[in-house]
Amino acid sequence: MQSVAAQITWTHNVEIGQTPSVQISWSHNLEILRVKSKEQRLWYINKTIENGWSVNVLAHQIDTNLYVRQIEKKKVSNFLSKLPSPQSELPSIEELITIVKKDI
Repeated sequence: MQSVAAQITWTHNVEIGQTPSVQISWSHNLEILRVKSKEQRLWYINKTIENGWSVNVLAHQIDTNLYVRQIEKKKVSNFLSKLPSPQSELPSIEELITIVKKDI
């Protein structure tokens, strides 16, 4: 006899997986509960899974408002005005392709 999850997967071609909150430890979940917004909690859970954060790192990221710094605030940069244009003597991709084709 197949399990219900296997039957649903086979019948509806849908995979049943774990929700993000069960993919992290209980201690991580306790830290996540300090975050008020559901959207922010889910973001912190996904980043914890993605980056393998320890509980202490997660707590630090929450305390320093990483979500606000990464998502909500507009980032200001002067890269385009300060970085020099590339002045490399390296060949472009097109030149490399031409060189390789000549050698073949």
